Amino acid sequence: MRYPPGKSPFVTTLEHIGIPGAGDMLTVVILVAVLSVLNAGLYTSSRLLYVLASNDEAPRWIAGVNRKGVPVGRGAP
Repeated sequence: MRYPPGKSPFVTTLEHIGIPGAGDMLTVVILVAVLSVLNAGLYTSSRLLYVLASNDEAPRWIAGVNRKGVPVGRGAP
């Protein structure tokens, strides 16, 4: 099987085995994966800033928490 230029081999293979809309399906999967990574990075960075501030390694105002213990400083999402 030859892969046309400018088209993903994954999409070409999925279309070859009879899965219509393979390109759109892969685009959605990749978009969801990227959004998941961004969400995890945002969560991790806010928690890291909280820990640093709690250990006096970052400004103290970052270590603020609400009644449930969730960080609420400017570093929190």
